[in-house]
Amino acid sequence: SAGVSLLTRYMCQRVQYNGAAVSLMQELFKFPLAFIILVLAGRGNTVGSVFKRIGAPRELLQLCVPAGCFAAQNVLFFVAHERIPAIVYLVLSQTKSVFTALFSVLLLPGKRLRLLQWLSQPVLVSGAVLVLLPQMSATSAANGAAGMTSFLVGVFAALLSALVSGFANVFFERLVKSNDKAFWPRQLQLAAATAIFTMFALPRGGLTQMPKLLEAFTPGIWTIVLLKSIGGLLIGGTIVYTSAITKNFATATAIAVTALLAGHPGGTFNLGLAMVFFSMFLYNYNFSNT
Repeated sequence: SAGVSLLTRYMCQRVQYNGAAVSLMQELFKFPLAFIILVLAGRGNTVGSVFKRIGAPRELLQLCVPAGCFAAQNVLFFVAHERIPAIVYLVLSQTKSVFTALFSVLLLPGKRLRLLQWLSQPVLVSGAVLVLLPQMSATSAANGAAGMTSFLVGVFAALLSALVSGFANVFFERLVKSNDKAFWPRQLQLAAATAIFTMFALPRGGLTQMPKLLEAFTPGIWTIVLLKSIGGLLIGGTIVYTSAITKNFATATAIAVTALLAGHPGGTFNLGLAMVFFSMFLYNYNFSNT
């Protein structure tokens, strides 16, 4: 997550490319990646059955809601990175922790959060904001009044991405949590449906423009495609085998890593980092079992 954001921001400042085209390719890349993972995991005999279920109409219909949300999130990811630094995007994306917690209680049967788990949410967001402050001050001074409109568009895109991501993650968790064996069919069905929705974000001409759009892809952009494809599969596994909320804490750790790689450590950063890890402790530790 940290590396992808840094690389995306770097490429946005140096290469003109279409974010929707990148988003479409990252979904298509998941199919050969899934095949490779299944073979390496010694489950090559299941490949045929997995790919056979991808086109099941009823299951694809169920995935339309999260697929549409993930397609929007993917496109908003690039809209935001064109306008704000990677560390700013990752910090703002942490607002999804609040949305995810709320949607988890509303959509997941029997899902309840302990008091400490609820308290961990504002601690997490506060810690992420403290990590953000030094970079935010520098960005504001550098942009000035002329660049504030673009900056605010990036902020809005990051916040909207957090909202749709929080909802989509919980909705997908609800679909797959009851049947772990259906993970790979569901994951690839989701990729297929997300790819279809992403096509609507392509420039006029749709798929006919893809050859021209792909000409702008440099090795760095293809690296983003590959990393986001792998990341999408890993996120799906995290949601199935842990929870959508746990995924957000992994992203919170990525914020700290990004700030370190970007060279923004300091007193405020250290305090924010401590709060991020303390929030993880609050969420995962159950005092009633001690």
